[in-house]
Amino acid sequence: MEEAVDMAVDNVFDRAVGFVRDMREGALREVPRDQMQETFTCAACRGTFSYEQMEMTHRDNGFGMCPKCFRSAWEALREKLKRGAKNVAQQAASASGRHRRPRPDAAPAPQPPGKPPWIVLGITQDASVQEIRKAYRGLAMQWHPDKIPAGSPSTLKEQARAMFEEVTRARDVMLKVRNPPT
Repeated sequence: MEEAVDMAVDNVFDRAVGFVRDMREGALREVPRDQMQETFTCAACRGTFSYEQMEMTHRDNGFGMCPKCFRSAWEALREKLKRGAKNVAQQAASASGRHRRPRPDAAPAPQPPGKPPWIVLGITQDASVQEIRKAYRGLAMQWHPDKIPAGSPSTLKEQARAMFEEVTRARDVMLKVRNPPT
């Protein structure tokens, strides 16, 4: 499924590159020669370039994007679209009742002594971020130390505090695997 999403997004972007190139070449043909030497400021890197050197320009305000910044923005957009399409595909698969496979690029969660985090939360090992958060909210409400009545023995309050910390740790570990730092 992920390969199909990657191929589809790449295909769309390859076609879009040709479209953008054709638009730029058409705009270059329409610009008078004296305006070709006007300078434009790249909105991303703030470099100054001539009209011919810019990838995109807005003649009214003197801003545009140089080729290097345009490629960076283009690739960032491509990756964002791929991630979004993969998320939609995963949501569709889970909504249709099929089980998702675990992400092959996800690093295994560090396992401190005790129960694995998915068992603490009562969910499957490949649960989605929404499932993790939902399980955490339910258990946090159940085990929050402030939910223990005031007249209860202190051992019960300590047990609730320990369980709440374990549930919070399990949620943090599971979310760290699902949302690796960038």
